[in-house]
Amino acid sequence: RGALLSGPSGVGKTLFAKALAATCGVPLVATSVSLWHKEQYLNGTLTAMRKDFAKAMSVTPSIIFVDEVDGIGNRATIRGEYRQYWDQVVNTLLECLDGCDRRVGVVVVAACNDPDRIDPAILRSGRLERHIRIPMPSASALESMFRHYLAGSLAGEDLVPIAALARGGTGADVERWVREARRIARNERRTVRLDDLAAAIRGPASEL
Repeated sequence: RGALLSGPSGVGKTLFAKALAATCGVPLVATSVSLWHKEQYLNGTLTAMRKDFAKAMSVTPSIIFVDEVDGIGNRATIRGEYRQYWDQVVNTLLECLDGCDRRVGVVVVAACNDPDRIDPAILRSGRLERHIRIPMPSASALESMFRHYLAGSLAGEDLVPIAALARGGTGADVERWVREARRIARNERRTVRLDDLAAAIRGPASEL
């Protein structure tokens, strides 16, 4: 019925949701808490939330992906004059989640960096009841990511040293490094090489 994806920025939470929808062969309705908050006034925010969930319900079976869900707030930690505002935001999300629960065919997938900031009611059974933690990629995972984004380039080359150099990076970083390596090669009017990837990972040399 619902799942929460958590992990550092760039580890592939959005990609996970897209892959899940593609594997299931269903539409993906993608939104985020920041998009909801771009609306003017509380009424606009609540209307945007309901509209996105209604869109998912109109194309069932479907998946609705809500990014940055930790930005929705936790009623237990909210104090001061904005308490009523955030109460209504959290309550409306709960209303939307329960609405999906009563309608067969809509799965809610949400993503965040910090699950501890989420109101516990959002994580109860029937809502975002399953928590999937996506860790930083291992060296072997990074090697596979380089192969994917290189799309056939350097097919005969050993990428293990490159993956080792990239440890601590994310899938988003790998995509950026491959783009930078291709830019280096393009500027020199040749095909991409391993040293282009290494240079992209290391970044520009610091001037002394």
